[in-house]
Amino acid sequence: MKLKKPDSQFPQYMATAAGVVASKAGVERAGRDYGTTGGLACSGPYELGAWHKGQSIELDRFDDYWGTRAKAGRVEFRFLTDPSARTNALLSGEVDGGYLIPTESYARLKRSVTGTLHFGEGLSTVNVNITNLKGPLGDVRVRRALSLALDRSGFVNAGLGGGGSATTSLTTRAAWARAADTTRKAAFDGLPSTEPDLDRAKALIEEAGAKGATLTVATSSIGQDVSLLATAVQAAGTRIGLDIRLRSIAPNAFTALFTDPGAREGIDMFPLTYYQSITDPLDLLANFRTGAYLNFAGYSDPRYDELVARAAAADDPERRTEIEAKLQHHAAESLLWIPVAEWPTSVFLNRRITGAPTTIAYLYYPWAADVGATP
Repeated sequence: MKLKKPDSQFPQYMATAAGVVASKAGVERAGRDYGTTGGLACSGPYELGAWHKGQSIELDRFDDYWGTRAKAGRVEFRFLTDPSARTNALLSGEVDGGYLIPTESYARLKRSVTGTLHFGEGLSTVNVNITNLKGPLGDVRVRRALSLALDRSGFVNAGLGGGGSATTSLTTRAAWARAADTTRKAAFDGLPSTEPDLDRAKALIEEAGAKGATLTVATSSIGQDVSLLATAVQAAGTRIGLDIRLRSIAPNAFTALFTDPGAREGIDMFPLTYYQSITDPLDLLANFRTGAYLNFAGYSDPRYDELVARAAAADDPERRTEIEAKLQHHAAESLLWIPVAEWPTSVFLNRRITGAPTTIAYLYYPWAADVGATP
C-alpha cells in the first residue's frame, strides 16, 4: 500500500481489526448484509456454526486453516449482559471463561474453587474526559484542581475492585515497551503525585475565581467503573468548592456520548476507559490533536499538532518515543482528560481449560484456537 505521507502507526494497526483478511468475493456477495448474517469470509481457525442473535454464537473448527489447527472442535460465545448472571455462570461452571470481567465480580471470583481470576498486563486507562472548554473547565487551573482533589486510590479500591493502580499518566507503562529505558523514565518523571492535595486544589479554584461554579458529569449504571468514578469526581469537586451535578444516562444510551455531539450537550465531562490498540503511546496521545475523533472539547494547539505529525512520521521507535515523551508531558499539563487509573486485563478461566492469553492481545489475536483442556 502506498500512503500519501509517512505513518509509523499504519503497520502496527495492520495487526488489529483494521488488518483482518477477508475474501473479496465473499464480502461483495454479502453486500450490505456483510457481518449481519452468515459468515465473515475471513481466514481464521474457526468458521461460523450457529448464530442465535442476542444469545450466542457457535464457531466450528476450520480444519483447512493455514496455521496451527485449533485445539477445540467447537467454541460457544454466550451473551450475558447482567453482571450477576455472568458471575454465577462462571462460578457454577456453566461457562468456562470470560474477558472484561465486571469489577463488582472480582471478589467473588477470586474466592472461586471452579476457576481462577487472572490479571495480565493491559493497555487500558480510566480517565475523566473533558467535553466542554467553554465553561469553568476552559481554565486549566480548574482542571488541575479537580485532578489534585481526586481520591484515585479510593476509586481503584471501590470502582475497580482493587484490580488496578492509581496514575496521573494518560498512557500505561506497557505502551512504552519499545522505548529505551531513559526515554520511558523521561516520559513518567515529573508527573504529578497520585495523592490528593486539597490545599493546592482549593488555592487554584480561588485563583481561577471558580468557587461555587456548576459542572455536570455524566454517569450510568453501565458498570461501577463509570458510576463510582462519576461519584468520585463529584466528591472531589465538593471538597474544593465546586458544585458538580450528576446526569444519569441509560446504559444503552451511554455509548452515544462517543458518537453524537447532541448527546454531550450540557455535559462537561464523563468517565472514559480507553483501550489502546497497539503498544505505542501515540495511539492515545494523538487524540488531542486538532480535529481528532475523541477530542470532544475541540482543543487545538499547533505546537501539539506538530509534535504528533513528527511522531507519526518517525519510523525509528527510539526517535518516535522521544517525541512521544514530550507529548505525554504536554498532555499532562493540558489535562483534556484527567487520568485516574491503569486497569489490567482480567480473564476468568475454569480449572478444566488453559491457553487463553491474560493480556490485552485477546482483542485481536485468535486466542480461542489455543484454548484446550488442562493437562
